[in-house]
Amino acid sequence: VGTADNRVKLTITNQNGEDVTSNYTFDNQFGTLEITKRPVTFTSGNGRWIYDGMYHDNPQLTANNLVPGHTYVVRNCANIRDVGTKENSFSLYIYNDSGHSKNVTANYEITTVFGTLEVTKRSITVTTLNNAWIYDGTAHIWDVCSVQNLVPEHSIQLVNCASITDVGQIPNRGEAKVTNPYENDADVTANYEIHYVYGTLKVNPRPIIVAVWDTEKVYDGTPLYGGEPYVPADSPYPLVEGHTLSATVNGSRTDVGVSNSSISKCQIFDGTRDVTFNYSIRTTGGKIRVLQASIL
Repeated sequence: VGTADNRVKLTITNQNGEDVTSNYTFDNQFGTLEITKRPVTFTSGNGRWIYDGMYHDNPQLTANNLVPGHTYVVRNCANIRDVGTKENSFSLYIYNDSGHSKNVTANYEITTVFGTLEVTKRSITVTTLNNAWIYDGTAHIWDVCSVQNLVPEHSIQLVNCASITDVGQIPNRGEAKVTNPYENDADVTANYEIHYVYGTLKVNPRPIIVAVWDTEKVYDGTPLYGGEPYVPADSPYPLVEGHTLSATVNGSRTDVGVSNSSISKCQIFDGTRDVTFNYSIRTTGGKIRVLQASIL
């Protein structure tokens, strides 16, 4: 590409073919020779992938109007890894042959048409697992899950998990967070379309026994009542630490003999909050014994 004078060398001969050039004086006026850049269009292709944590590119081009025999080498081809779209941009060099003997890129007017690279979200199913506890007054979470179709090198954890304290059951809801441990635990959750299957969290009533202490006295003509309520050592579970027991004990005896005491109402409190519903209470009465008085 460029311009040059259209110089020529003249020889003048007569009718006999003899060179008579020296008999002439020339006033040369040269024309101009010009080669302009050759327009060529390079178009890059498209590419579409499901997210797999890898970089993807498509370096294949189509060329329109390239000089036959000329070749090109693609440089700086775009690539894509995370979910989204990107121009399939590139740069290139053009050579005069397949051996790349001479770079002739400057002789072309290059137009580029970029395709599109796209990565779509990877669909995964996260299943949170079940768990159950006996009521103990504390909040429970279960941040354990299984996952299908996760990129093998990635790690998953549940965050913002549901918690349960009182008796009952709730879905084990949580949010999956996916990280790449090979890149300082970079958060790659946005590259996934997450479907959840929720397990169940359950708290069962705390089984306890509430008994009544036996009472005993020597006959004095006044009633003897049942003793204080308590949770005995053979109860399946003790009261939760910090909880208090309140019970209505029935039964009394005045005369010599033995009667039974019983519990008609039993409540358990956490501070001022009634948490009786979190317990499965079995009651057992005590003995009321009035002994004979000695007459001296």
